[in-house]
Amino acid sequence: MLERYLRTLSPQNGVEITTMSLVAKPRTNKVKLSELAPVHRRFGIVNLARDTTAENATRKWYMFRAVGNFNILRNNTSPNDWGWHIVYNNIIAKQR
Repeated sequence: MLERYLRTLSPQNGVEITTMSLVAKPRTNKVKLSELAPVHRRFGIVNLARDTTAENATRKWYMFRAVGNFNILRNNTSPNDWGWHIVYNNIIAKQR
């Protein structure tokens, strides 16, 4: 059931991606799938990105900048990563 749901995600669906800040504090980013685009940056470390200029313009000077670069491990053979592989392939298919 979960696999069927992930395969039929619309671009307006959102995901919460948790990243680590410089001081190892977790940061949760709410991102729509339509905002993500496949890229090849930082020697292949970044493979998904979004435009954060509008979001950063509304933030105060003392707030952290919005996270715009993400990495989904595609070559990992862990049995727990199958869901992200489906979501990543869904993002690539929507961009074409």
